[in-house]
Amino acid sequence: MILMALIFGVPQNFMTRGYETKLSTDIPADYIMLFNDSAKEKLVVNTSYILKGRNPISQLDYGKDYSILVYKMDVVNGIALKDLVRQDMKNTGRDPIMGYTSFGIGSFNIQYIWDSIPKAEIIRVKFYGDSLKGDYRNDSLVSCKIALNRFVIEYGKKDEVNLIIGRQNSFSPTIPVRIIFIKSGSGLYFLFVRQLHSDTVATTDVLEKLLRM
Repeated sequence: MILMALIFGVPQNFMTRGYETKLSTDIPADYIMLFNDSAKEKLVVNTSYILKGRNPISQLDYGKDYSILVYKMDVVNGIALKDLVRQDMKNTGRDPIMGYTSFGIGSFNIQYIWDSIPKAEIIRVKFYGDSLKGDYRNDSLVSCKIALNRFVIEYGKKDEVNLIIGRQNSFSPTIPVRIIFIKSGSGLYFLFVRQLHSDTVATTDVLEKLLRM
């Protein structure tokens, strides 16, 4: 059981459902610092999506091998990863999307609530898909693999759905992806690592290949 898991050019704007999302050619420096020096040499920046009231979602490629999404939630400092993130096992069916902004990025569809979000003390996550397996854990990092339908982040006293990352639509195939959760300082980072030329999930070897371990 598991709790868990980019950029050059001129900024642009595009309209999503409900809100104008900005495309940026800059990636936050702390996102880049998650990767080791060897990986940085092979990372190719695609773009960062600047979202109202929250940190960017950034997309990059590792050579021709992997596509990577990176997102950070601000959290209260001093809370261990094992105490910060909890897996919600309740299946409530389709999560609400009314009042949410939606846009596509690579194989994924992103839905998020517009409001600014405070630093979180507890984050609940839900996995929808097949073959979920947690296969690596230490004090600051948890990694799992899944054939993903969608991944849901909830937080706050009412456990409100805050962000959904999933396949483009109900007719799209599941996405074989490795989800990595990294707790660093006052940030909880979510990395979605997908193999570019394979329909299987990257093995745990990708952790050492990409990240500061």
